[in-house]
Amino acid sequence: MKYFKTLSFRVLGGTFILLVCLTTLFTYVTVKFHRDQTMEYVFHSANTLSDVIKNSMHYSMLLNRNEDVYQIISMVGKEPGVEGIRIYNKRGEIMFSTDKSEEKTVVDMHTEACYGCHSQEEPLQSLTIDNKTRIYNSPRGYRVLGLINPIRNEKGCTENECHAHPPDKTVLGVLDV
Repeated sequence: MKYFKTLSFRVLGGTFILLVCLTTLFTYVTVKFHRDQTMEYVFHSANTLSDVIKNSMHYSMLLNRNEDVYQIISMVGKEPGVEGIRIYNKRGEIMFSTDKSEEKTVVDMHTEACYGCHSQEEPLQSLTIDNKTRIYNSPRGYRVLGLINPIRNEKGCTENECHAHPPDKTVLGVLDV
């Protein structure tokens, strides 16, 4: 009992407690930093994949080759880690999907995927990467990263003979990966 009251025990005990606290703090900060870096990398990778899909479909969309668009999203949708791909029009109707049963259905504009743009009366024209992404639970019980990427109107879209879009429409639809 006498040993617990000595100065050396108090110094060693205090040092040990301080060391445990500092190690805990350092571990917390390091884990949080690496988690944030990993999530940023995952978000960036998902955004890049979405851009690749969008760019792959660009020419087929200009020529109104719907079968080509479907083939592109179907092939990419089969890749490991890709849960599904949808293309919505401005009204929220699913025009293309890796799940054919979803096509031609209309989604509620107040769902999690749509809320980033449609939370105000007038939809937003652009989003930050944080607002494009969402993490949700799949019906099978695991977490899924979803990303929406607007399909913008451009000169080729407004001049197309078969299905020209009005030039004042800035966003034609959304790609959801």
